[in-house]
Amino acid sequence: MPSLTLTLLCFLLRAHSVALLCVQGAGEPDDIGVLDCLLEGYDVLLRPQNLTVVDISLLADSSTTPDETSLDYRFTLTVGHRYIDERLQFEPNNATSPAPLNAWYHMRRIWRPALTVLESRNDLSFDPEHAAMRIWPSGLIELTRSLVVDMRCRTIYELFPFDKPVCIMTFVVTGSTGNEVQLRWLNQYDDLTSSETVYSNTYLEATGRSDCPQEEMDQCNYTCLKALLLFARERTVYWVTVFIPGFILVTSSFMTFWLSLKAPQPRVMIGTTTRLNFLATARSFRNKVPAFYNLVAMNIWDSVGIIFIYMSLCEFILAVYIDRHPRANEEEDARYLEAIRKPGYVLTAKERFLLYFKRSNKQIAADIEWFSRIVIPGLYFLFIIGYFVAFQGHYHHEVGFTYGAFEKTIDL
Repeated sequence: MPSLTLTLLCFLLRAHSVALLCVQGAGEPDDIGVLDCLLEGYDVLLRPQNLTVVDISLLADSSTTPDETSLDYRFTLTVGHRYIDERLQFEPNNATSPAPLNAWYHMRRIWRPALTVLESRNDLSFDPEHAAMRIWPSGLIELTRSLVVDMRCRTIYELFPFDKPVCIMTFVVTGSTGNEVQLRWLNQYDDLTSSETVYSNTYLEATGRSDCPQEEMDQCNYTCLKALLLFARERTVYWVTVFIPGFILVTSSFMTFWLSLKAPQPRVMIGTTTRLNFLATARSFRNKVPAFYNLVAMNIWDSVGIIFIYMSLCEFILAVYIDRHPRANEEEDARYLEAIRKPGYVLTAKERFLLYFKRSNKQIAADIEWFSRIVIPGLYFLFIIGYFVAFQGHYHHEVGFTYGAFEKTIDL
């Protein structure tokens, strides 16, 4: 009986000493000692509970892209994890103002959700050099990681450059099913960026967060979250490199309408030069864009521009040909015109219609020149107004894109 009492007393003293070791934790050495105590017999492969709920916070520190036309984006993200591991509960030395333990030295020995981004092209393996972990007395773990995500965003290239690239990140926990780990947004309605976020060739317009569609989670048997970043194109770049040069070249071809038909060399030189320069400008810009995309907006702009330049050349050829080739019966038509000017001569409807074509070819060529000076530039200006009203106004309307709306637009 005395031996049993002595044994029980030794066991209680040993447990009490371990408890004291796990309680102390004011500074960094004590934190290490407490964590060494807590991790005795701790299995890093086992999850804390049957269903582990992980609250995720997300902040984009920077976003970059190589150039204005690229859809390859790089994001630097700060991802926060909050979850409870009851195995790591301890008694604080100050119950009124408990302090967390700095678990940086023990991160690899503590269970962590293997969070990754499905769309990322680079490896997102856990790196303690870019992470921090704190453990509170209740077992609450706050893990903060810095991730660099390289991904290809999506857009509706038919509207380029009036489109809005959208980047959708899908956060999942690898190695765990939806019945084992559940992800939740910690602050679902907060912005994904801050005033200190750095942008390089990117122009953020809106952000959003949401849970994955239930159909996707049921099909893949995992829990996931989605973050959306909607960007806008920098219109100044395209005005300087595409629209203004194209407008100048097309309207330059219209200057030939004010040159005399007796000066064919300047008219031919202007028409040919503007056509070649317009094609060269369009080709140099298109070399920056993937060739397999159907750029409807750009195709319309380039096609209509080259058509109007070609129309100015065709008008000159037609007017010169008519001017230099008089009709064989022009003298008879001249006498006829003199005759109908006499008083009392009544014209039929057919004669009134054909009267114009009985004039001399030189007069007809001059009328063609006068008509072209007004109608062709007018049609081009009407096209410009309609073009920008359609693409800049109708398609580029200010609408808050959501994941669901974009999913309906593009087949994911």
